[in-house]
Amino acid sequence: MKAYDPSVLIALDDALKAAYWYKADLKSMLIRAGVPEEMVLALPWDGHKWEIVKTLVDRLAKDPLTGTPIVDRLVNCLVEMDSNFPHLARLEDGPKKVREARDAITFLKDFLARESLVERAERARRERRTEADRVGQQTRHRQHAVRSVSKTFADLCLMSDVRKRGLEFEKLLRELFKLYDLDPRGSFASPGEQIDGSITFDGRVLLVEARWREKQVDPREVRDFRTKVHDKLDSTIGLMISMSGYTEAAVQTAGGGGRILVVLMDGQDLAPVFQGLQDFTEVVRRKLRHAAEKGESMYRVIG
Repeated sequence: MKAYDPSVLIALDDALKAAYWYKADLKSMLIRAGVPEEMVLALPWDGHKWEIVKTLVDRLAKDPLTGTPIVDRLVNCLVEMDSNFPHLARLEDGPKKVREARDAITFLKDFLARESLVERAERARRERRTEADRVGQQTRHRQHAVRSVSKTFADLCLMSDVRKRGLEFEKLLRELFKLYDLDPRGSFASPGEQIDGSITFDGRVLLVEARWREKQVDPREVRDFRTKVHDKLDSTIGLMISMSGYTEAAVQTAGGGGRILVVLMDGQDLAPVFQGLQDFTEVVRRKLRHAAEKGESMYRVIG
C-alpha cells in the first residue's frame, strides 16, 4: 500500500482552505472534482473549514488505492484555477484572500513540478512515513500560527500608545477569528478603540464589539450594545470584549432586561487564548451554554 509524503498532503490541505473561503463553494468544488458524493456528504460540514479539509485529506491518505486518483483530480482543479480568483476578489479583504490563495497554489505547483506525486508517495513508503508524521506536521503548522498571534498580543500588552494599540487589536482579532475559521465580517474599524463586526459560530451569527481601554466598560456602553443586538434578528447574540473588564453595574446591565442578548468576555478570558492555552471556540461555546442555562452574561471559563 502506498503512503503519501506528508508534505504533499499539507500543501493540498493549505491550497484547498485558501482557494475557497465559503464552505458551500468548497463543497461544490469537491463534487465537480469527482470526489464521491457519499464521501463529500460525510464530511463535518457543521464544523470549521480546516476540520472539513483535514477530514477529507485524512480519509484519502488512509485509502491510497481510492485516494490517489481523487488527490490527482483535486490537484488538477486547483492548479488550473483562474489566477485572479474572482470568487475571492469580491469578498471583504479580497486582495488579501487572493494573495493567500495564489501563494498556496503556487507552492503546490512548484512542489509537484520538482517531484511527481507518485514518486513522492513511493519515497514516503520506503522511508516508512506514518500517519502520525503527517498529523504532527499539521499540528506544528497550527501551533506556528498560534505563536504568531501570541507574540503580537505580548507586543500589544507593552504598547503605551493607546490609540495605536486599538488599531493593532483590530488586526489581531481578525487573525484570531480567521485562525478559528469564524468568517469575520464588518468594519472592525470604528473611531477610537471600538471594534464592530460579526463572526459565524456554530451556525449562528454573533455580533462583536470590542475595546481595549484603560478604564472598565460602564453600563451605558453595555446598554448601547444591547440595543444594537436587540434590533437584529431574534436569534442574534452579542459578544462584547473588554480587555480591561467591566464595572459591576455593567455586568448587571448585560444580564438584566429580560432575555440574555449579550455575553461578556474580558482580558482574563482572552489572554489564555492569545497565549495558546485555551481554545477560543471552546471558551465562547461554554459562555453561551452558561448564559442559556443560568441566565448570566458573565461566566469565567477555567481550564
